[in-house]
Formats: sequence, structure tokens, C-alpha cells
Amino acid sequence: MHDRGDIENLMALYAEALDDARFADLGVLFAQGVVSIEGGPQDGSLARGETAVAALYSSIVALDDTGRANTRHFITNIFVTFDESSAVGRSYFAVSQQTADLALQIVACGAYHDTYQHVAGQWRFATRHIVCDQVGNLSQHML
Repeated sequence: MHDRGDIENLMALYAEALDDARFADLGVLFAQGVVSIEGGPQDGSLARGETAVAALYSSIVALDDTGRANTRHFITNIFVTFDESSAVGRSYFAVSQQTADLALQIVACGAYHDTYQHVAGQWRFATRHIVCDQVGNLSQHML
């Protein structure tokens, strides 16, 4: 049951859904979970459950005329500890962006502080606390 790879895959699914602007899929990852944000322009934001999480990301992520976010979320320094049917994780993130008007650059960095639950044979997000402590040019990334 203590499969670090499954949790890393969950982190990757989060990054892919966010970069692909698939907010409904992102919400599914938090069907029983909570997202909170500390720092940056969305400081204090909180969403609980699939619909609310999807709506939060849909309301804060800027998309171009084709519906793309033009970002890549990179997750590093992953550390996970396990308990019976739960796990605690922390990692760093960096977000790059390139648009027609913005040269390729890092637009934000910070940390994820996560908890996970093992439910029906799968690891799920219980909480994701996003600490955005390095902010660059978010003019084309966040609303």
C-alpha cells in the first residue's frame, strides 16, 4: 500500500491537468480534498471538493485565445512519509510560461504541502496547501 510511485503519479496528473487547462479533471483529483493558497495574488484562496476546486482554478488561471495556459509546472524535491492509510508529502514547484507576448521564463516558485488518503485502493489528495513565495511576471498566468 505504501507506494511512493502512486503519489508521484498523482502529483504529475495534477501538473498535467493544470498545464492543459483541464480544470474538471483537476477537480476530480480533489473530489474529497481541499486546496488552499498562501502567498502570491491568490493568497487566502480555499476550495473544497471537486466542483469548488475546478471552479477555483478556472477562475484564476489565464488562458489564451485557444484555451491554453502556456505553462509547465515542474515538481521537485519530493519527500513523502507514510502512516497506515495516509501520507504526508512536501515538494517544490516552479512554473514556466511562454506566450506570444511573453518570452519563456519562470513566473512562480514555491512549495506544496500535501496530505493523502488511501481510499478504495488508490491514493487521493486530502489537502494541498500551496505556498507561493517567489512570484515573477504573472500577468499572463493568473487572473
